[in-house]
Amino acid sequence: MKKFSLCIFFLAVLFYSSELAAQTTIDPAEISSTVKELTDFHEVIYPMWHDAYPAKDYDALKRISQEQQNLLNVAQTKVEWEERVNKAQEKYSENMDGLKDKIKNFGATIQAFILNPWLLAGVAIFAIAKIFKDLETAGEGFRQSTGITGENFETIRNASADASVRFAKFGLTA
Repeated sequence: MKKFSLCIFFLAVLFYSSELAAQTTIDPAEISSTVKELTDFHEVIYPMWHDAYPAKDYDALKRISQEQQNLLNVAQTKVEWEERVNKAQEKYSENMDGLKDKIKNFGATIQAFILNPWLLAGVAIFAIAKIFKDLETAGEGFRQSTGITGENFETIRNASADASVRFAKFGLTA
């Protein structure tokens, strides 16, 4: 029994020691003391901190600060421009999707017209009626804007008809 307990003890120690060895393996990236943003910031601040400030060159500090502000303004403008371009691209994509849908609907409509000539005839009659209605509306607008309405219009139409008859007697057409 003592040997069995001793075997169990050594197996447990062996098992836990392998777990401890696995835990002591640490990825160097996890404990790295470098931070990309800090390194990038160091590149920006280096000329001010290591060159201009120790030399008490305040003009250089102002100049470097202004250069950094200009770069920041350019970066902000670039971001704003990219946002505008992205919005324009989204709007273009939406419009193109709508256009594709309209083209599909138009194609289906044309197929329906080809398969059903009565439908085509009905649409043609409707279109002709619409044209006449638009002409009538335009004529009414013209008559109202020129003051030729009601009795005046009838008088002018009768006079032009009389003129046509007179011109026809001489072989002329109006």
